[in-house]
Amino acid sequence: KPLAPPAPPPDAFSSFQSPESLEAVKAFMRDFSVCMGLHSKLTSAITSNVGVTTRDGISEVSTALSKFHEAFIRLDSAMDAFRASTSSSSSSSTAHHQPSLFTPPSGASQADWWSSPQADMSSYLADIVKIRPRYDELPFKVGTSEQGWCGLFYDGSTGSPVSFEIPVKNMFGVGQEKRRLAEGLSSPDDDKEYGRFLEGLSGGFMDDVHETVKLQLLLCYVAKRPGHRHYPYVMSLPKKYTTVGATWRAEDVGKLRFDPSLYAKAAKGRLAAVHLYLMLTLGPGKAFVDASFPSGLPLADFMLSNAAVVSRQNMVPRPDGEGNELVLTPLWDMMNHSADRGACVESAVV
Repeated sequence: KPLAPPAPPPDAFSSFQSPESLEAVKAFMRDFSVCMGLHSKLTSAITSNVGVTTRDGISEVSTALSKFHEAFIRLDSAMDAFRASTSSSSSSSTAHHQPSLFTPPSGASQADWWSSPQADMSSYLADIVKIRPRYDELPFKVGTSEQGWCGLFYDGSTGSPVSFEIPVKNMFGVGQEKRRLAEGLSSPDDDKEYGRFLEGLSGGFMDDVHETVKLQLLLCYVAKRPGHRHYPYVMSLPKKYTTVGATWRAEDVGKLRFDPSLYAKAAKGRLAAVHLYLMLTLGPGKAFVDASFPSGLPLADFMLSNAAVVSRQNMVPRPDGEGNELVLTPLWDMMNHSADRGACVESAVV
């Protein structure tokens, strides 16, 4: 569907107390609106000139592309200003501060987090994943490699085959969390507030929100609950992505201008993510987001969660066999392995 900026409710800007943050969010929305209008003109020019080789046809596409790209760069600048005015590092004491959700309580770096006692990734993975042979029978190491990579390392030089079994019930998804809560299997701090959050993912405007976005919001919500079963996994996810369109800045997407159609598609990936953020924080989803994230849902965290989910999500069979559901799969989505015949995947209802 064509993207359009949301019509903010009357109280949309009430939480932006400082003139700096208020002006930043209004400029952000204004530049987004301009950008969407020019993107629509660009796609129309491309569509109407498919196969056209005349100078006028090429000029129409080129002009539309240039105007949109200039607006796209301005939008990035507006997003930067908005993030700066709402970040916890802002110098203004009255700024609308939104501390990052994905910073471990200790403030540890991601490399330190993997090896910290608080993360206890070995215990977490042992609880979530069935591994044959057992952990203590294999040369596993959780931590940081000599190259600086963070994760779970296995020395396969011994030639021992390894089997990983990840039950659907142990995966990370909205359906799994609702079932665990209903069965009384939730983490100690998964209280009524968490139940209200999960219920709030359905009904009203949220019924029109794609399952991918609901999984994003769940990821952000669990990031602020250290007692949650999957908290170690959420904190272990990468804090930077370079292969997801939503994270590409205008200058990155601009490298695709040699192919206007490809460029327009790549740009729309980022615009779509921004559009969702505005709909959730300043549009019809505002009441739910305000209730679920009292300290705010930072734009940077929303874009990060978008990249995490889009790059890692899987459709898996529901435990009751009634169709499929969208999940993140701990450990499986962390694996880099060879394409040899010995590395294979089998899926089944578990």
